[in-house]
Order: sequence, then structure tokens, then C-alpha cells
Amino acid sequence: MPEEQPDPKATADLPELITVADVSDYLKLTSQAVIGIIKRGDLPALKPPGMRGYRIPRQAFLDYLEAGYAAVKDEVIDEEPEPAPAKKRAARARK
Repeated sequence: MPEEQPDPKATADLPELITVADVSDYLKLTSQAVIGIIKRGDLPALKPPGMRGYRIPRQAFLDYLEAGYAAVKDEVIDEEPEPAPAKKRAARARK
């Protein structure tokens, strides 16, 4: 099934500064994944004094969408740890 792209018309209603939760809802990613994108420098964000969390300027988010977030989405934090290789599991079971 092809990946569903966000509706560009929906961005017209976004405020000037949007939250990590807004971005994660829009991109269908977890908040941790969005924070990873911010920390890597792919999505500019502000951390205003006295406020919790990041704020992303709307234009920065729109620029990110235009740059092709889908290519980056696959590189985002893997939320499930990789299973141990089968050989190591079998060796542990024999001990």
C-alpha cells in the first residue's frame, strides 16, 4: 500500500509556532521520532524560555515537507530494539 502523504491544504490552518505533538500528528510519527528529527538538525525548532518542549516555526515545517520528509522518515529512531541474532540465542539456550 503506498504511503499516505499529508494534505498540503491542511497546513494553512497551522499557527505560526507549532508543537512537537502537532508535527507528530500531522506526519503520523511518534513525538520521540519528531524530537530525533529536530536534534539531528533536519527540522529547525525553538525552545522558548519558560515553556516546555520545542516550538517549530510553521515555515520551517513547510520547508521540511517540501524537502521530502518521507526520505527521512525511514531513518528515524527505530522504536523497537533489534532481536538478538539467532545463533546467540541458540548458544545461550544450550548453556
